[in-house]
Amino acid sequence: MKKLIFANCILAIAVIFSFCAKPDLKEELSSVNNDQVASNRVPCTLSSVGPVFNVATLTLCGTNTTMQKCFSCLVPGAAVGVEVFQGPWSLVLDAPVTFSITSDLATSINLVAGNALAPTVFAAGQCRRFHIDASCVITEI
Repeated sequence: MKKLIFANCILAIAVIFSFCAKPDLKEELSSVNNDQVASNRVPCTLSSVGPVFNVATLTLCGTNTTMQKCFSCLVPGAAVGVEVFQGPWSLVLDAPVTFSITSDLATSINLVAGNALAPTVFAAGQCRRFHIDASCVITEI
């Protein structure tokens, strides 16, 4: 008899908590962050242009174009997406995106997305970080 009374008490507590713990559907939907949805990503064309043919090999890391992991000057740790170019190049990226560029030789490149950056000078082996926002505006960070 004691077991039956104890089991009924536990059952009553479980029923109470099962109804009290459920949030209202409207509360649950309003708590969703609508700022960072995948549909907010836009394609932006990033290009390297300039009057001089660039013979340096540029490695872009963090482009999210491939699943290949890479280590760069991005903080923190490893990024995903590697692209390697020599000479003038063009690449479509889903923005907003933060990536890095490393050059194997001392060089200067002109980066163009929605805007044009001033020529960016690289020492041999130097890594620089860039960001393209949802309006395709590129900035060095």
